[in-house]
Amino acid sequence: MCLRLAVRQVEAWLLADRDAIARHFHLRRQVPDRPELEADPKVVLVNLCRTSRRRDVREGMVPREASGRAIGPEYVALVRDFAANGWDPLRARPNAPSLDRAIRAIERMRQLFDGVES
Repeated sequence: MCLRLAVRQVEAWLLADRDAIARHFHLRRQVPDRPELEADPKVVLVNLCRTSRRRDVREGMVPREASGRAIGPEYVALVRDFAANGWDPLRARPNAPSLDRAIRAIERMRQLFDGVES
């Protein structure tokens, strides 16, 4: 078993695929180039989505005024959709050192088990 976690939050790894996340969420502002250094990548993503060109993204990702919530009502579904259909860990790995380490660990495990019969 090999367990790896994003440095702060999984959003750091998602933000690391900068061009794809900007396209997927129709962002007007530039995505940070070193997302793992951000204090709260989830807040960064929500704030980026405040300026989305798409109303459905803004309404889904950004919490409603005075709701007391940190995320919008469709945050989980929209992030899950990006992770499944837009995010590429191989594109993201140069911008996320912990993701790069995780991928290298998986590649090493794969090499170890390639010769083992199941």
